[in-house]
Amino acid sequence: MTSLADPDQAMQWLAGLHAFSDPAEQVNVFMQQGKYVDIAWAPVSQLEQLRDPIANFAARGDVYFSVATRWQQLPGKERGGESDCAHIPGLWLDIDIADGTGAHKLANLPPSIQAAAQLVQRFPVTPSAVVRSGHGIQPWWLFAEPLAVAEARPLLHRWQLTWEAMAAEHGWHLDDVSDAARMMRLPGTINYKAEPVVATAKANWQRRQVSDIDDWLLPVSPDKPPGQAPPMHAYTAHLAGHAFNLAVPPGDVLARAGCDSVGIDEDGQEHWHWPGQSHSHGWTVYPPAGDERWAHATCYSETCHRQTGTPLRTPLSAFACLAWLEHGGDFAAARARLVAEGWPDKLAAGLIRPAEAPVGLSVPLAATPAADVAPVEVGWLWRPWLPKAKIVTLDGDPATGKSTMVLDLAARITTGGLMPDGTPAGGQGAVVLAAAEDDLADTVVWRLKAAGADLSQVFYIQDDFTIPGDLQRLELLVRQTQAVLVVIDVLYEYLGDGTDSYRDQSVRAALRQVRAMAERTGATVIMLRHFTKAPGSKAIHKGGGSIGVVGAARAGWMVAYHPEDETLRVLAPVKINLAAMPRPQGFRLMPHDTMPCAYVTWTGEVSIGTDALVNPPTMVDNPEEGATVAFAARCLRQCLNDQWQWTDEVMKLLAEWQFSKKTIDRARVILNVEAKQFGPDKTTGHERGWKIRLPQEKAPDDQP
Repeated sequence: MTSLADPDQAMQWLAGLHAFSDPAEQVNVFMQQGKYVDIAWAPVSQLEQLRDPIANFAARGDVYFSVATRWQQLPGKERGGESDCAHIPGLWLDIDIADGTGAHKLANLPPSIQAAAQLVQRFPVTPSAVVRSGHGIQPWWLFAEPLAVAEARPLLHRWQLTWEAMAAEHGWHLDDVSDAARMMRLPGTINYKAEPVVATAKANWQRRQVSDIDDWLLPVSPDKPPGQAPPMHAYTAHLAGHAFNLAVPPGDVLARAGCDSVGIDEDGQEHWHWPGQSHSHGWTVYPPAGDERWAHATCYSETCHRQTGTPLRTPLSAFACLAWLEHGGDFAAARARLVAEGWPDKLAAGLIRPAEAPVGLSVPLAATPAADVAPVEVGWLWRPWLPKAKIVTLDGDPATGKSTMVLDLAARITTGGLMPDGTPAGGQGAVVLAAAEDDLADTVVWRLKAAGADLSQVFYIQDDFTIPGDLQRLELLVRQTQAVLVVIDVLYEYLGDGTDSYRDQSVRAALRQVRAMAERTGATVIMLRHFTKAPGSKAIHKGGGSIGVVGAARAGWMVAYHPEDETLRVLAPVKINLAAMPRPQGFRLMPHDTMPCAYVTWTGEVSIGTDALVNPPTMVDNPEEGATVAFAARCLRQCLNDQWQWTDEVMKLLAEWQFSKKTIDRARVILNVEAKQFGPDKTTGHERGWKIRLPQEKAPDDQP
């Protein structure tokens, strides 16, 4: 394990940190291994004396160093309290992350290094250095000259309040950053809290005047308890959120979320109802006080907290309200939205030089060697159509039977029966159904009964809900019912007002949260869409709204009428990311003998190209020409079979019907004809050329 440590990096760190410290003051490094501790000391002028102890410590346990220099070396293994501290070289943060390793027990931590970095990037003064501690980051802002601890106390207090307020807007815990006697992890040593990992540092050693930082900190007001006032510049003057806060009152954001204004009291505080709640203090908007730059809002509604994740009893700016209520707490997505809407953002506009980006947060991205990753097989409810725990899209025109067809699939899953191609369902379980266009009693239940569903395993959502605003409630329902399938029919009926269905970035931000829910619960989510009315599109572009919808899905389907048989509907794959593309499946809707609804009968595989379903000849050309192409397709099917045939010989046969090459090419698209180059053929003397055949489920290794 010793070889993992890097004493050179540790010494470079301490030397850079204390480059301007008093040579006579003392620095200590501290090692902890279970209950065993050890400590080493050296004056600033002789830091090299710590090299060997650091190398020894790093091989045995976790190694830390004191942020502040000490007036003198202390006896035994004492590290000293604040009264023993002389100067601090700068300010620091200690941001732990919930990386799934078990290194940290708290649940309310940033989910990733990237999320922690985004928090740091909200502060307008960029760090001088960043330590990657192994399971978090520790940014540092160094002073031009060390600050006496006695003078630093008010600054450290305001530093703590400012960052606590910013972290609270995300609902995150932040370690104490105001204790002058604080010990921090030493770069170049090993973090043993989980799988051993080396702490590393990246620094440009840029130093600041105290006033450069002090100007941006939360003022301490005697009439407000610590942590209860919003930081004046929490989103900074160079980011879009700052401009948004100055221009938009929090009440406007609450109104967009469906809140109702109750009124304004004598103190100028606005009170709002959360939708569906009667409590007059679900939300309160407080006017700016003193030198505050904008109003802030506080959520007191437990229902809102459960539905959106918004932190309770925490001051939130208008931008923070926007991030929680319309983007599920994704502050980066909220900022990206404001930038796209034209709010001024110097960082996005390139007006902030790259050198000013936080050092250590803009260089080496975390990467995992592929050799260290154990491959995981995808689970299937219906292979290869319905992957488990993924998003699937289903597109089609109204009245093509896509809702009835999906209920047929859902019914099979509730009973664990056979799927349309005769293969067994990959799981049996409950189905959660959101159907905005069909009534439960007079439509949905009849279709389910006709399909043979276990009705006790189908749960129809009757409450109004939005995506992503109510995803937490949806997830609770999925977990409560142990559902394996969620059907959203149709998607755009459920997108929240803050999501633009035609903006790729907006849709992807919402669907990221749907995908995360699917992964957490293991449930597959099918989202239905209507076709766009634009003619001539490829199948993958036919679904209404942004291409980002099908882009976020791992499987995409479509339903359309067969161009040669108006009674036959076709379920065809638009995209499959996790397996080979399956053959389209045909089905018909038949009137039920005893029930007032139609039911699905499956007819088996269909030989037709997916693009030909959305652009059949009768839609592209005039009716007469369309009929000619349809006839050519029937003739071509008669000429072909499942064996390869020379293309020129087939063309000679078709020439007897006097079809043009253009007509034959369109017929080939309808039938999804396969082509392959062969030759020469020694038996027939045929030179090298192309052969064609009807599509096969698996192409055999046959030769001419």
